[in-house]
Amino acid sequence: MAIWIARTIAAIALVIFVLWAYREPRFDSIGGAFVALTALVSLFVVPKLRTAQNQKVSNGSFGVQAGGNANVGNVSQGNSQDDRRKTGSDSSGQ
Repeated sequence: MAIWIARTIAAIALVIFVLWAYREPRFDSIGGAFVALTALVSLFVVPKLRTAQNQKVSNGSFGVQAGGNANVGNVSQGNSQDDRRKTGSDSSGQ
């Protein structure tokens, strides 16, 4: 939905700048028309460039995958100190 709103705004801006450039062909009006055209074209090209995410994880491990930045903090797997406190066991035999 948001992409269509952005495309509509870019198309309206392009029409306005082209009309302005036609009436007053100066650097600012032609530059604005060029920028509006570039924005409109990029709004049609960029969504098609995204690729699907793919991840392979070996046995005994886990993967974290996100569309942007991912912060996993102190992630541990197996017999961590926190796990031993919860279960009351210790892998060192104590």
